[in-house]
Amino acid sequence: MLLGETTMAGLPGRLLSVFLDLPGAALYTRIKATADAAHTRSRAATERSVSIAQATAVATAAARRSQLDALEQAQAALAELARHSSAPSASEAAAEVARLASALADAEDAWAGTNRDYRRARAARQADEKALNDHRESALAWALFHGLDPATCPRCETPVAAERKAREAEQHQCAVCTAPLPLLAAPAVGAAESGSGVGGAVGNGVDGASELRADADGPDEAGEASDEVEAELNAAWQASSAAELAARSALEGAEADTAGLTAQLQGAEETLRQARDAVDTRERAALELSVARAEGALSVLPSEDTAAGSPVDVDADALVLAALTEELKLDLNAQARRALDALGAEIVILAHEFGISSITDVQVDRRAALKITKGGASASSFSAQSPGERLRLRLATILALLRVGQRLGIATHPGLLMLDSLKAEEVQDSDARTVLRALTQAAMQTPGLQIITTSADETLPVGHLDPQAIIKPLAGASTVW
Repeated sequence: MLLGETTMAGLPGRLLSVFLDLPGAALYTRIKATADAAHTRSRAATERSVSIAQATAVATAAARRSQLDALEQAQAALAELARHSSAPSASEAAAEVARLASALADAEDAWAGTNRDYRRARAARQADEKALNDHRESALAWALFHGLDPATCPRCETPVAAERKAREAEQHQCAVCTAPLPLLAAPAVGAAESGSGVGGAVGNGVDGASELRADADGPDEAGEASDEVEAELNAAWQASSAAELAARSALEGAEADTAGLTAQLQGAEETLRQARDAVDTRERAALELSVARAEGALSVLPSEDTAAGSPVDVDADALVLAALTEELKLDLNAQARRALDALGAEIVILAHEFGISSITDVQVDRRAALKITKGGASASSFSAQSPGERLRLRLATILALLRVGQRLGIATHPGLLMLDSLKAEEVQDSDARTVLRALTQAAMQTPGLQIITTSADETLPVGHLDPQAIIKPLAGASTVW
């Protein structure tokens, strides 16, 4: 590995982000950790929900199957009972009784309304008939009294003088009370129309009225008006009579309907009594109850497709955090590209100084992974290099981080570099001296950098470091401490 010895949770990439001091790196790290935790919780909750949904679907399917079996058995038993029993079904008979009772109630309401209409029509016919009779009786009375020739006053029996009778004939003054006689002709009276049953013959009174009307100079228009009134009254009576007949016919039809429904209801009630008195009624009722119970249970149980396809609750927090992490990652990648490109170029320079002259290009990504190109060959990974090259590339990467950080104004590295057993990965002494010489130059070129390295070879630093910078074991000792 390029940075550290632990790859878990992308630790090398996080160290690289910290060393480069990328804007938003700390925020991205915190959000990423929170999003990962939320995703873990959401996945666990989803698995629990799926498990519960599957268990519920299995239980629901078993319950539906049980109820369907019970329903089929009860229906089959009912059918078998119906084939071997002549008694009607109590439930069907009760339903028929309820239907007929409701129909009878509606029919009785209709009969009551029709009866009210008939009574109103009969009252209207009676009123029209009375008005026509009154008019005709008035005409008969007029003709009767005006056809009389009184000899004395009807109250005091004073004889009526001849001159009064003459004035009555000439001046139209009453011979009894001397009041002016109305110049109105007597209403036409006579026998009633055939089949009307109203009025009657007046006899001689009609002729007397006709003679009086002929003797008087009364206008014919008055007689015509009286005839028109009688015609109107007669027409009204005829119309109300026809309406009464129609209402009577409707009433009789309503009475027939009510009587028919009453008879049907009585028959249905008798059928219900027979069904209740039957020997197998209790068994039939139990089977019908079993059918109703099974149908009710199936109506409330969800179908198998619905139970299996129950939606799983979505963790909105996990979705939001995942989207936020992705956005921060894109933004962080865009900001890190400039620093990573500069870091790769600096690693190439330092690799050449450390003796790896074949390297032509180094690409660093945010995972702290290297793609190393040597000559015209294809890029290879960091782990594909030799142990010595990996050590030198690590050193080159650390020093490149310091130089790029200084150039870009990043000061996140403490400036202390400690190397243990410099010759542990280098077989040739010349390679180790090359690395030491490059480290010495890097320390002098990088302000604030301190490098501490160890080696069992006491001759290695001689000639490359200031004697005051070399710490040796005391005389007679093989180790410093």
